Amino acid sequence: LADTTKAMGRAYEVDQPDLGFPRRTTYLIDPEGTIVCIYDLAGQDLETHSQTVLDDIRARS
Repeated sequence: LADTTKAMGRAYEVDQPDLGFPRRTTYLIDPEGTIVCIYDLAGQDLETHSQTVLDDIRARS
């Protein structure tokens, strides 16, 4: 997502104005538009992150 106006970062409360970039965060959103999982990627293993998200999607299907 290219958030050139930083509007999405503010809307999802991930902006970090003091650092100049948002926190790396993944949101799992259900078909009704409800956020059902939030993954804050600070210090997380990015190698396994996508598999974790896929596992959570499958568990909700």
